[in-house]
Amino acid sequence: MKLWKKIVLLVLAVLALAAGSLTVWQWNNIQVVCLFLTQDSETIAQNLEQKREAHQKEIQKIAPVTVAPPSVQQNNDLLSGIADPEQVKEELGIKEQMDKAGSESTAEELINSCVAELYGCKVDIMAQLAVLKKAALDEWNGLPEEERTGAKKRSIGLAGLEACYDLEVAADNRAEQILDSYRVRLKEINADTSALDSLWKLYCEEKASEKAYYLDKYMR
Repeated sequence: MKLWKKIVLLVLAVLALAAGSLTVWQWNNIQVVCLFLTQDSETIAQNLEQKREAHQKEIQKIAPVTVAPPSVQQNNDLLSGIADPEQVKEELGIKEQMDKAGSESTAEELINSCVAELYGCKVDIMAQLAVLKKAALDEWNGLPEEERTGAKKRSIGLAGLEACYDLEVAADNRAEQILDSYRVRLKEINADTSALDSLWKLYCEEKASEKAYYLDKYMR
């Protein structure tokens, strides 16, 4: 790995620590930096697949969820701007699953709908990341040849990372809102809400592996 890339990642780790007390979000980013610095591309990709498979098994223990998450290929296509997010949601059956959760839904149906909505949120985030990626590439490609320096590329990259982290915070807030809304609905039917805590834990774990994968894909 080039020295400047290591420096960038170390700066990100310092920024994560700058606020003093470590939040879950900061720990997650420190974990990403460690994964990126200590693992090669093949290992990172394998770990992401293994994490996704393990999480699907965990989710099936929570409830027999019928909707599938977006695949790595679908996420890559979304990030590349060649896939339509609404079409991906349709392919995965996300909207169909959410529409099944009405006022008389069982706990199992509500959990299915919650998982579908979380997957839909992930699809939307990948589509928004595609917009950020295109903006960064357009800025770089729009520069005169003499201004395409390493320093300028790093400046654009760091600005893009900052925008990605802002988007991540918004995505986390949205995920928590989704879980909170289903927590209310489960309580209304006197159902156990612990499954939602498990879904949040799996969400955070998988997010670290995914961020390491995309850092490796675009920064190594």
